[in-house]
Amino acid sequence: MNMGSANKAIAIQLQQAITSHRQGNLPQALWLFQQVLTADPYNLQALAEAGQMLNQMGRFEEALNCFNRAAIARPDDPAIYYNSGTALRGLERYESALNSFDKAIALKPAFAEAHDGRGNTLDDLQRYEEALVSFNKAIECNKKFAIAYNNRGVLLHEKFERYDEALISLNKAVALQPGFAEAHYNRALLLYVTGRHSEALAGYERALYLNPGYIEARYNKGTLKLLLGDYQQGWPLYEFRWITNKSKEKLPPFKQPLWLGDQPVTGKTLLLHAEQGYGDTLQFVRYVLLLAPLAGKIILKVPAPLVPLLSTLDANITLITKGDSLPPFDLHCPLMSLPLAFRTTVESIPGPFPYLNAAPQMQADVLERLGPRVKPRIGLVWSGNPAHLNDHNRSMPLQALKPLLELDYEFHSLHKEIRPEEQALLSELTQIHSHQDELHDYACTAALISAMDLIICVDTSVVHLAGALGKKVWILLPLLPDWRWMLEREDSPWYPSARLFRQHSRHDWSGLIDKVIAELQTDSLR
Repeated sequence: MNMGSANKAIAIQLQQAITSHRQGNLPQALWLFQQVLTADPYNLQALAEAGQMLNQMGRFEEALNCFNRAAIARPDDPAIYYNSGTALRGLERYESALNSFDKAIALKPAFAEAHDGRGNTLDDLQRYEEALVSFNKAIECNKKFAIAYNNRGVLLHEKFERYDEALISLNKAVALQPGFAEAHYNRALLLYVTGRHSEALAGYERALYLNPGYIEARYNKGTLKLLLGDYQQGWPLYEFRWITNKSKEKLPPFKQPLWLGDQPVTGKTLLLHAEQGYGDTLQFVRYVLLLAPLAGKIILKVPAPLVPLLSTLDANITLITKGDSLPPFDLHCPLMSLPLAFRTTVESIPGPFPYLNAAPQMQADVLERLGPRVKPRIGLVWSGNPAHLNDHNRSMPLQALKPLLELDYEFHSLHKEIRPEEQALLSELTQIHSHQDELHDYACTAALISAMDLIICVDTSVVHLAGALGKKVWILLPLLPDWRWMLEREDSPWYPSARLFRQHSRHDWSGLIDKVIAELQTDSLR
């Protein structure tokens, strides 16, 4: 084959590869690009097309190899550095990605996509102010760039809580590109956070119409349904929690079937396994009492700090924890899927109360350690796990409790861990008695709770422990509460002993504490 024929053959294969790529036949396109690059290793069009396709497929290392070869052949092409930046960001090599986007912008200052990529990378690096500048620059370069409006809106929402500006930006994204499912979804998230729930629901529906496989939209529609008390639609959608992009846990790949209430469990061994946080386990472990009489055997797998406490469940179960070998079982179910298995509605949430108990000897030991009761005892929890995604909303600063501590009660911290930045202040607040050294596990916390007359607590696992113990508990909720607390109501169908105190404006803990103080002045704990 002469040189002209060889070049013609390469050109034909290249066109076939591009056509296959456009038609979505990625395996065929990739094979054809490889053939072209075998014959012509520095074919710029093949390198660029193949690299972009590999980026789309999440094969970032291979994509980067294509772009690096392309840059050797054409070092002054800004598109190559933009695509390299995208691959490097996919590899989480953020500083290198930023450098690549900067090279693209140096070669083409009005390169809107590169400014947008730079903004996303700065967001990854938690350099949010700079990210906002980059998104604004992308929009300045291209006033019709819907993706940049979307990214700016998400940043303004999630990192700055500048909700009005975020909504303007997301409205612009969907106006420019009505078929942009992700922008409809992000706009719905913002509407959800700002309490415009019917509009948020419509936004999720629109995103799902445009992209029926949009898992995050399906899951978040489910949590909104649960917040609104529509459990019939909410529980099935809540099952999508396992496969969202933000999910840290995956459904265990057991060979045994998943049980969701669709078959009898008579004579069967059923494995129930905890997921998410300690509070979630404490809330949903109540279903064990419903299942135990129905199944042949129940195996309950939970985190080790919960085992002593959960041994007080009035049911014939086998308790195991992480690291224990699994006994044989026939079916399995995550604890938080049990409401779906039992087709739970707001009206049919199961009890009884209490369904957990503090060990009598541990209670006696706590009472002896506390000494004679001179005044009513109040247990306090003002913050939760700092790593929780919603910690900035659900935890209050210790400083906010100071007016409450002026009342004539005996206050006890139920915290096992104190945040380092609050240690000094806590040592100054001598009204609060600490018990960190005695709280070895949740059974110890349960014993301390049993000695209290009232628990005042932000939305942490202690709320669920107090509720499961049937202890009087006042729950301090942020403006946007977790779905399980629903909206407006002051009681909880999950815990009859609970009373809900809700913020009326975002982060207004002082107003909430004022309300608690007013209620304590009329509520007799003595």
